[in-house]
Amino acid sequence: MMEDNVADALKMAADVLLFVVALTISISSFTQARITADTIFESTDPEYVQSYVEESDTTERIVGVESILPVISRSFKENYKIYFYLDRNRTNPMPLYTKKMADGTQQEINFIDLKRSDIVVFGNDSERQDFVMALLYGNKINTDYGKSFNQISQSFYKNSKITLNSEGLYDKIKNNRYIEYIGEYYQEDEVINNIENDSESPDANKTVKRIYTYALY
Repeated sequence: MMEDNVADALKMAADVLLFVVALTISISSFTQARITADTIFESTDPEYVQSYVEESDTTERIVGVESILPVISRSFKENYKIYFYLDRNRTNPMPLYTKKMADGTQQEINFIDLKRSDIVVFGNDSERQDFVMALLYGNKINTDYGKSFNQISQSFYKNSKITLNSEGLYDKIKNNRYIEYIGEYYQEDEVINNIENDSESPDANKTVKRIYTYALY
């Protein structure tokens, strides 16, 4: 009888131990899942960037390609303007592509702005994605993408008189560090072609545009 009681007690102790272990694993899994979800949220949600801009003591930091690529990716849907420079003083623009202007001159463009219809015309989101992919990877676009660099390049030259560089931006910046500057302005007040467009609309009715600048460190 006594041996049966001991056996039952050991079984109960083993059950309790298994329960505690299972509970510990579950809590650890939920915690890890929450951390992972927060990381993904912070890397994709523009509100995270908003907090960084408004709450930090400075809007300057040293970054690499791992920080720049997500900004370019978010520009696909967000109202961002992204400048690139080859020097810290931001006096030597890094040409990303060339635009044939109305007067026939060729103008090197050192910024990405998917909302500037006077620079490049997009018929749909698919064309915006084509533009970003060609800009980033040039003639090294993965063959699985479905369109070659030549196809994309010819299409944009035909529709927007844009000449894309065969060397992608990724290869140009992947081994370098950059000073990142972040700011904001009202899109309605942007100076385009040396023409100031000071809107008389209240600020509350204007469109906020975020501007990123990357200067070679």
